[in-house]
Amino acid sequence: MLLFLLSDNTRFQQKILRPTLTSALQKQGLSVELDSVRWHWNKASLELYRVSCSDADGRSFASAEQLECNIRVLPLLWRQLHIQALRVESLQCFPSSELNLPFLVKNNNSKPLKIKIDRLLVTSSSVVFQALDIQDFQAKLSIFVAPNQQRVQIEDLSFVNVTDGFELSRLHLQASLENASLLRVPQLRLELPSSYIYSDSIELQCPSFCLDSLSLLKEFRLQAQLSSADIPWLSTKFQDAQLEDVELQVNVQAQGDMHDLTIGQCQLYSQNDLVAMNGSARVSNLNQSSRQWQSAWKHISVDPLLIEYYKALFPHETLSLPEDILYNLGKSSFEGNIASVDETLSMNGHFYTQPGDFEADVNLQKRTDGFYDGSAKIDIPAYRLDELLDQEIFQGNTSVRLHAQAKALGSKYAQLKANAHLRSFPFNQYEYQHIDLQAQADKRGWYKLSIDA
Repeated sequence: MLLFLLSDNTRFQQKILRPTLTSALQKQGLSVELDSVRWHWNKASLELYRVSCSDADGRSFASAEQLECNIRVLPLLWRQLHIQALRVESLQCFPSSELNLPFLVKNNNSKPLKIKIDRLLVTSSSVVFQALDIQDFQAKLSIFVAPNQQRVQIEDLSFVNVTDGFELSRLHLQASLENASLLRVPQLRLELPSSYIYSDSIELQCPSFCLDSLSLLKEFRLQAQLSSADIPWLSTKFQDAQLEDVELQVNVQAQGDMHDLTIGQCQLYSQNDLVAMNGSARVSNLNQSSRQWQSAWKHISVDPLLIEYYKALFPHETLSLPEDILYNLGKSSFEGNIASVDETLSMNGHFYTQPGDFEADVNLQKRTDGFYDGSAKIDIPAYRLDELLDQEIFQGNTSVRLHAQAKALGSKYAQLKANAHLRSFPFNQYEYQHIDLQAQADKRGWYKLSIDA
């Protein structure tokens, strides 16, 4: 009864409870100043008003207008801190790299403390650190910390970084760390104004928190939509180049582990149809040097206007491309497969351009002696060379089947052999049909050419 009366007495709280609390924290290396403190024994509730924190050298790094904490008292007898509810209002954090915070370093000689926070609510807060200026920080989460297991559940977290305009609309997360090595994330929902990432399974094996190898990835499954509008440096780049009408968006569905990655769907497109991609892919042997990947593309299209956008984005870069020919190709697209298996890169499919369409099968293989072997089969049923080259002498449809083989060793050696069958070739108002060509070339140029008409 006496303890109850004392705890509700303002003089007792300010003259005894406040200095006792600040002294206990100072022994841990944390200097805290409190304007006022209230303890409600009947609710086991501790309220701190206008709190400011400093490190051991007196450098301020955080302040809060109000902290309200509901604590279960009995678990403290067994070194268990059980906070049923913790509410922080108007938290201001401004840490620096020079802070001296020894209380954050675990004392290996002391018995670890089990901490459980059922509900942590942070409102109207901000964090300023180097290039970060986070405002409107809101968070609602729960935390459990034990010697061999840590868990966190974030129900809702949002903020705005006013430095670059990045905005996190909502983060929902469940995560656990077992034996300081196995990280499990059974739920992840990250939402930005125009983007999102959803996952219902992520597992990482992370000894010593070293996450620099894909071999640590045990399992993951996610679905994502990413927009360039939510990437500050990219949207700023577009604005500086006066390309406000450009927005890139990527849609991905993927799953995998340390050995295999499967992208069931991958879509990339721009707001003004400059570029579009729709396909799927699979990568094997992720944790080995001989990675293999295969991809199937339902559609890849590129508009030649992309050249002008590239020049606007990178004005100091030199683009050495035959721009006239690229513009004459018009909006081009590809449907087919691209793969890399056993040091062999292969591509086969259909190409669609404004002057005409063609089918290609191209392979490039790296041999053990360092040489590269290449082969290509191209079938062009009807193509308007006059439109491609702006030359009227080629007016009409060109039809050709080409087979070429090449061998190269860097800049030291190169050889090319090509066989072509011209089914139809218009030239200077004449049409030549059924002509077989054979040609050979090396680093010096063409040295053999035969024609059989």
